[in-house]
Amino acid sequence: MAAKASGSARKRTRTYNLITAVILALTIVVCLLALYLGVAFGSVRAGGEATQPPAGELSATPTVVPPTPNATWTITPTPTSTSTPTITPTPTITPTDLPTLTPVPTDTPTATPTPTETPTQVPTNTPVATATNTRAPFDYVARGVTYRDNFANSAGCDWLGIAGQVFDLNGQPQPGLYVHVTGGGVDQRVRAGDYQAYGRSGWEVYLDNHPKPGTFLVRLETAGGEPLSDNVTVQTGTTCETNLALVDFEQVQ
Repeated sequence: MAAKASGSARKRTRTYNLITAVILALTIVVCLLALYLGVAFGSVRAGGEATQPPAGELSATPTVVPPTPNATWTITPTPTSTSTPTITPTPTITPTDLPTLTPVPTDTPTATPTPTETPTQVPTNTPVATATNTRAPFDYVARGVTYRDNFANSAGCDWLGIAGQVFDLNGQPQPGLYVHVTGGGVDQRVRAGDYQAYGRSGWEVYLDNHPKPGTFLVRLETAGGEPLSDNVTVQTGTTCETNLALVDFEQVQ
């Protein structure tokens, strides 16, 4: 209801303003018309004709151009300036030079070769070489050299010598062969079996009347002097407990 009353008031206000404008326009027209008529009638009364201004002079009276009858006053509304927003162009974003991503090399695991187990060579059953009876250079060999005190005679420690026995293939005493002892100024041959204090094939070579160091060569020979064994080196003892050196020979073939 209030909105309707407000609309009516605005409509009346526009009507009043329009009437006022019309009255104002008519008043101006009337004033101008009265002014024109007053000037015209004054000129007729003074001379019966219009007074022309002298040649070469301008008339001081302005010429009033009467308004066009029935002129219509058009009220041109003042345009309301509308602010047209200025469209600011959006700046184009030019991408700067981006750094080139260099791919990081991936660590490729190096395959570590698995050490191959080299099988240990298992020794095969190598056939053991069968010993063959190779003929020795000589038919007899010495069993070795042993030392002890003099027991074969009554001289005791006042004695130094080399003695021993000879055995055949069966390990039995074998008298009749000869033993040759050389060295230290001695060169003597004795027959096995002549000194049975050492056994049935015992032999003995006297060297000195007291123990002393010396080096001698001993070998077994035939009755004719042919060697039956290699030379055996004998170092004599220097004490009463070692003044007897024993060397036994045995047949090997």
